[in-house]
Amino acid sequence: MDPLLAQSRFERDISSLIKNPENFEKVGVRLIKVEFPILIVGLWWESQKREMLLHIEADNYDYLPVQGWWVDASDKPLLSGKQQIPHGNGLQQQPNPYKIDRTWFCFRGWREYHDHESHQNVSWPSCRIDPEYKILGTIMQLRTNLNHGGVNPA
Repeated sequence: MDPLLAQSRFERDISSLIKNPENFEKVGVRLIKVEFPILIVGLWWESQKREMLLHIEADNYDYLPVQGWWVDASDKPLLSGKQQIPHGNGLQQQPNPYKIDRTWFCFRGWREYHDHESHQNVSWPSCRIDPEYKILGTIMQLRTNLNHGGVNPA
């Protein structure tokens, strides 16, 4: 892995968020922190009238897809069972299959999806050229899923 290449691709893939954060705020995505390899954004959860904080880690990007999990204002992972994290519409509430004590996302473009044994037929290199599976695409996917019917706090 080339750290300079990873940082360059990270910065390229989030450049519109950095240059025009107001455009993203209009659709419920607020830039909170960006410091390679970490990006933290707030996603507005309309049904709960609150913002969910999403921590994204892009170490080894784009050799590997990003990882992400829900966090509190101190950047500590939110855990299931405390009515803090969303579940439903594809958002997971069951424990992380990798025995890591934090939430995870089982969608293309997220590392846990591509690492999972049942998704080995969908390689990250075949997805990473599609904007839908780059960093901003995965953020927008979560924002859409979060605000779709059937998502409740777990």
